[in-house]
Amino acid sequence: MVSLSILLKEAAQVGHQSSLLVKSLLNGSESEFDLTLETVIGLHGYSARRFTLSGLGHHLESSGFNVRLINYDFWNRIDKTTSDLINPVDDITQKIGRKVKLLGHSQGGILSIDIAQQRPDLVQTVIALGPPLRGTQTAYLN
Repeated sequence: MVSLSILLKEAAQVGHQSSLLVKSLLNGSESEFDLTLETVIGLHGYSARRFTLSGLGHHLESSGFNVRLINYDFWNRIDKTTSDLINPVDDITQKIGRKVKLLGHSQGGILSIDIAQQRPDLVQTVIALGPPLRGTQTAYLN
């Protein structure tokens, strides 16, 4: 049986994380890139937005990476979404002067792989977390 104190502690932690998330979303400002650090670009999964990767993004930043989490229109076809994402990835590589690491969850993993295949000049590494390489039931609904 879960004690009330554990539940209250977890609720306080969720509330704190949510307030940080709301502040970052409302401010909308991104810090400048530290050109001495590697850069990771995070791509969320289907029917999600970039805030779903915010915990991982904060961890990577505290571990010494530049991090950018990019929203994209998940309802579009993969080929259109990939072509739409190549421009911001290219802009970031131009800004930092070197290739980036792409980290994608679910559909974001598929997009990361696709971007790397189309533009290997932009991507150093792909980290795909649970990409549905054989499709999903949800994909058939779209």
